Amino acid sequence: NVVLQLTNADAAWIGVVDADYTVRPDWIRAVAGHFAQALVDIIQSPQSHRLEQSSAFQRMVNAEYASFFRIGMHHRHERNAIIQHGTMTLIRARALRETGAWNTACICEDTELGLRILAKGSRALYIDQPMGAGLLPADSHAYLRQRYRWACGAMQILRTHWRTLISGANHTPLKGEAPYLTPAQRYPFIAGWLTWWGDTQHLFMTIAALAW
Repeated sequence: NVVLQLTNADAAWIGVVDADYTVRPDWIRAVAGHFAQALVDIIQSPQSHRLEQSSAFQRMVNAEYASFFRIGMHHRHERNAIIQHGTMTLIRARALRETGAWNTACICEDTELGLRILAKGSRALYIDQPMGAGLLPADSHAYLRQRYRWACGAMQILRTHWRTLISGANHTPLKGEAPYLTPAQRYPFIAGWLTWWGDTQHLFMTIAALAW
C-alpha cells in the first residue's frame, strides 16, 4: 500500500511479484491485452517453481501445488471465481484503488482483495501459462508455516465476508456491473475454504476414534 501511494497516478495496471521470483521479460506484454475485455480487472498467472536443485520433499510439494493450478483454478475460472494468490498477478489500478487496496488486517491480503474486486462485479481471468518461477518451502517447517497462513487467512476472509458469501449482496452496483456474487461464484470459495474445517474435524475424530 505504501508503494501504491508512490506509484505514478497514470499507471494503468499494478503488478505483484514475490521477492524470490524470476520473471519472464515478456510477462506483461503477453497477458495485458486481456484487459481490453469488458470488466476484466484481474489477470492471474499460476505460481511456478524452480526445481533445478530441489529435494524430493520439495518436488512432492510442487506436485501438490500443481494440482490446484492445473485443475482447481480452471474450474474457478469458468465461474469467474479464481483465487487471486498474489504473485504473478496484474490488477487494474483503478479497480485496486476503488476497492481500498490491500487489507492489512488479513494475513491473506491478496485473496481477500480479489474477492472484494469480484464482489463489485468485475471479472478475473486465469491464464494457465507460467510467467515466473519462485522458491519452494525449504523444509516441512516452512511448509507448515505457509499452510498455516493459508488456513488462517481463509478463516479471516470467511469471518469478514460471510454475508457476501452467503447472500452474494455486497454493494450498490455500478452501471454495467453485476449486483452481487452469483451462486456459481460463491460455491468455490465456500467449498474450498470449508476444507480447512474438515481437516480440523478429521483430527478430532481420529483422536476420538483412537480413544474409543
